[in-house]
Amino acid sequence: MKSIAISLMLAAILSTAGQPARAQAASDANSSLLEKSEAGDAQAIKKLTENAENGDAQSQFFLGIMSEKGLGATQDYKAAEKWFRLSAEQGYAMAQNNLGVLYANGRGVPQDEAQAEKWYRLAATQGYAIAQNNLGILYANGRSVESDLSRVVHNGVLAGRQSTLDRDDAQAVSWYRRAAEQGFAQAQYNLAQMLAAGRGAPRDEVEAAHLYRQAAELGHLEAQFNLGVRFANGNGVAQDNAQAYKWWTIVKASTIDASTLHEAASRNTAVLEGKMAATEVARARQAATDWLAAHASVR
Repeated sequence: MKSIAISLMLAAILSTAGQPARAQAASDANSSLLEKSEAGDAQAIKKLTENAENGDAQSQFFLGIMSEKGLGATQDYKAAEKWFRLSAEQGYAMAQNNLGVLYANGRGVPQDEAQAEKWYRLAATQGYAIAQNNLGILYANGRSVESDLSRVVHNGVLAGRQSTLDRDDAQAVSWYRRAAEQGFAQAQYNLAQMLAAGRGAPRDEVEAAHLYRQAAELGHLEAQFNLGVRFANGNGVAQDNAQAYKWWTIVKASTIDASTLHEAASRNTAVLEGKMAATEVARARQAATDWLAAHASVR
């Protein structure tokens, strides 16, 4: 008999500036300059640079983003580090987080997880959800006797090295929870993974399922897949093949490049089609279609 695939994704993608650059009270003037600068407008870049050189933290952050991503200019991690640091030293939380990301990945600076932790924490204590999640990742993937879990995933690629920080699951859960309570889907997923495994807190399948659902509703692909697994197996939720089919159908329709999940979801729906009546399958497909139509912006 074919079996239902179960996700064991304990490591999480390290988040960078995943929220819009304007999230930290960007002024209308700076937002306009950023948009023009990203499009390569020389006058806008000149003005943004003048503002940054005159000490405007937001302009410094924007120049850091442009340098890091190669927007309106050649990608230059050294320049990104310069501008993020100037902004971060003025207490700009998004710049503090992004400077931490550079240290975590060794881009423009030597790789240094202690420095990454420092800058993440400064941003996290200001309530910045992405930094809270990143700090949680550092603690969750720190050194332990379980060497295969002490490697860090950077932008989806498992790094072949050991962490220099000690693992602290309780701290990871604490920081994930703070970010999750702000509605940050990656943190909701990460917290669910920890609770499902009983890491850093007592194992809680019901809360894990609730968190998977929250992240799934926000379009988080792995959470959608895992929520389907939970409905199929009745783990933390009432067993419901129709709900499992719905969520796996949503995964299959995703435009995100995640072929392994797409293939697993296809196999799983095929298994369920052998267990469900044709009318049930039709209703589950319609439920998935309705969800996708209502959530086009998060696909």
